[in-house]
Amino acid sequence: MWDRTPLILAVESGNLDAVRALLETGEVDVNAEDTWDRTALWIAARNGCSDIARALLGRKDIEVNPHQKYWGFNEPETPLAIACYYGHAPVVQEFLADGRVNLNARDKEGLTPVHLSVSNFRSNVLSLLLAQPSIDALAPCDRGHTPLHTAAVRGNLNALRQLLQHPHLTDPNIMTEDNWTPLGLAARFGRDGIVRALVDDGRVDINGIAGAGETALVLAAKRMRWYVVEELLEADGVDVHRRGAEDGMSFAEIVEAGNNPKLKRLLDEKVRRECQ
Repeated sequence: MWDRTPLILAVESGNLDAVRALLETGEVDVNAEDTWDRTALWIAARNGCSDIARALLGRKDIEVNPHQKYWGFNEPETPLAIACYYGHAPVVQEFLADGRVNLNARDKEGLTPVHLSVSNFRSNVLSLLLAQPSIDALAPCDRGHTPLHTAAVRGNLNALRQLLQHPHLTDPNIMTEDNWTPLGLAARFGRDGIVRALVDDGRVDINGIAGAGETALVLAAKRMRWYVVEELLEADGVDVHRRGAEDGMSFAEIVEAGNNPKLKRLLDEKVRRECQ
């Protein structure tokens, strides 16, 4: 049914003994695909079957980096990617121990296993990947988002901290193709914890321009991200008079021109702190 080989059926049912028995015959095609272009290794990775993945990887002729081409599932392509997507750390460890896997393989949107681990809050898998010397922790997807940008958008604080500590990350102000920094994205989406971590890192340009030409403080104020505004106003070096390119207004001018008592209170509190 659905072009599933006996090996694929055994893997789908999680039957390790059957998988081993089939492999021992030496007559099975370990790279055979079903109707949806899924191999036995891909299915084992998706289902989190680390013992079966180890048995399959024992075959020297197995394709470790096959791409699932049928997108009716809307799932990542390679076995490693699908294991990262679902957070199957033991399976990921099997791939790492095998040594043949492409750690930086991209899917159709340019997302790497690191992106997928960050986006789906798979901290244990992310730790395993970042410990690999060949990992590209800053690889951008097709939209120009690095895993650091993904962590900012998703609000994944644990991942952000791991990435900030990675030796390859020397500049957390890296921009996407449409001029978004991680700080700008965090402000835009109201990720106050991410904003705090980026500011505490000490390397972030707190007054940098992002997006269409606004500072993080202006972005947060316009979108009424109050907790982000508070975080930024408490940070050393924030410039409430810095103007952006979109409409030329600074945070102080937005407060003065508007009728928002909360913004005015926050600005007044900052002024009082600075006068003490």
